[in-house]
Amino acid sequence: MKEGSLLHGGVYLPDYGELIISSGDEDFTVTEGKEEGGEWSWRELSFPPRPPDGRGLVAITQALAKRGQCLLPNPVMALGAAVVPLLGLLQGRFLSYLGSVKLWDAAGALPILLRLGFEASLELDGEIVPVTTAVDDGTYELSVDSPRRWYFRSSLLIHHPGDGELMRSSLVENRPAGESLRDD
Repeated sequence: MKEGSLLHGGVYLPDYGELIISSGDEDFTVTEGKEEGGEWSWRELSFPPRPPDGRGLVAITQALAKRGQCLLPNPVMALGAAVVPLLGLLQGRFLSYLGSVKLWDAAGALPILLRLGFEASLELDGEIVPVTTAVDDGTYELSVDSPRRWYFRSSLLIHHPGDGELMRSSLVENRPAGESLRDD
């Protein structure tokens, strides 16, 4: 982080033997490492292609899976952690991710995703607000007294460019009035 903004990121999944890190400023690069048999192989990543016909896997939180539905022809995967699908977006395995997460759930992948060209947004008071790398009170709940401190102010949607409206319009909440889709 530099001057209140996430500058670089890194995601390491030791059980999968996968690592993605970013480096550089003007010459920003993303490197993926894969470990097999104690040996690492490395390659530079660029923006992954959008899955054919927009038919990629959509990752959602378990709360949305329990209290909502996704009206897309896509397969949907509900996970308890944001790290795996965010890494999967970088590797071209996922089409989008929607979840109620804290800063540290997304901080490793968010600066990489945004700098490679993915789009991220929140829906606040009926308005779609783009997410940037800035860590500020408009994007996160930063009040020391809040039980939701460090959470994004609403569910975070990350997707390929231009897919935001389709993703948001296809997710329907089925919940009692006043109940949140947040993973409290």
